[in-house]
Amino acid sequence: MKDIHPAEHLPHVVERFERMMRGEIDLAHDIPVKRKDGSLFFADISSSRVYLGGLACLIGVFRDITERRQAEEALRQSEAQLARSQEIAHVGSWELDLAADRLSWSDEVYRIFGLEPQNSRPPMRRFLMPSTRRIAPPWTRIFRLLREGRMTMRSSTG
Repeated sequence: MKDIHPAEHLPHVVERFERMMRGEIDLAHDIPVKRKDGSLFFADISSSRVYLGGLACLIGVFRDITERRQAEEALRQSEAQLARSQEIAHVGSWELDLAADRLSWSDEVYRIFGLEPQNSRPPMRRFLMPSTRRIAPPWTRIFRLLREGRMTMRSSTG
């Protein structure tokens, strides 16, 4: 194992493989692997236990996840930049899933409404249907069209 896994990661790698041998897991995530040239990549390793000459062994398939890890890191950075930009500009974003009857807000929308981010569920009914109006709000038709699947809305202002 020392040939293909960096020394500083060996305890973690050994622990994962031991769990595979015991049948506790069949997929080890984010395992560092050394290439012949010494460069490092990360792999998800799926395995099956086999017996060769009465000896229990693991047969595994390594899947290089370097590109996925890079995309995840780029997404994390982008999300952090968006959150910081919204905080600086005091602008928020929200998304309404009519099928699931779920409203989600960015942290800045919570702050705009004087609420702690993520500590409470957005007050959907109060937000969408003001109790002071007797006539349906102007967006009622938009939400009906969304619910019927005849319209897609990505963002709005006002």
